[in-house]
Amino acid sequence: MNFRVPGVTPGIPGRERAPSPFRLGQLVLTRLFLFKRLAKALPRESRLKTVTLTGFALAFWAGCFFAFRSGFHFLRHYPEFFDLITYNVMALFLFSLLLLLFISNTLLLFASLFRSPETAWLLSSPVPAEDVFIHQWSLSLAFSSWAFLFLAFPLFLAYGMTTGHPLQEPLAALL
Repeated sequence: MNFRVPGVTPGIPGRERAPSPFRLGQLVLTRLFLFKRLAKALPRESRLKTVTLTGFALAFWAGCFFAFRSGFHFLRHYPEFFDLITYNVMALFLFSLLLLLFISNTLLLFASLFRSPETAWLLSSPVPAEDVFIHQWSLSLAFSSWAFLFLAFPLFLAYGMTTGHPLQEPLAALL
């Protein structure tokens, strides 16, 4: 008789193993160690490159913030339409960001699962395939989500400043 127990990954007969958060934690700790090494290597990068990228990112963020804020201030002149237009514009903006996030996450996950030499190495190690998938999925989700936060935060901050709640809106958006 051959049957499967839910939540147990089949292995060597008599030595079945359940998915382990410990092994997944080891993968996450390894990734954090690599990130720490990259952060230490940042001062060795060209100062011009670092300053240029930081300057452009801050200028882009400030430009988005001021564009959203001026748009919300313009809409404040029409109080009967402010809530309706603001709701629809924010819903459309967030829906388009959600679509971009989905497409980005799908492409990154495909590349990290099927094109990455790291995945082939992890699958040849004693780490279960489920843990490798969860690890690669969480990495692609985190990597594609930073742009969502980078673009949505100025929108909610500008909306909060326009409505008189400058910190409540962006903090609620982050949660």
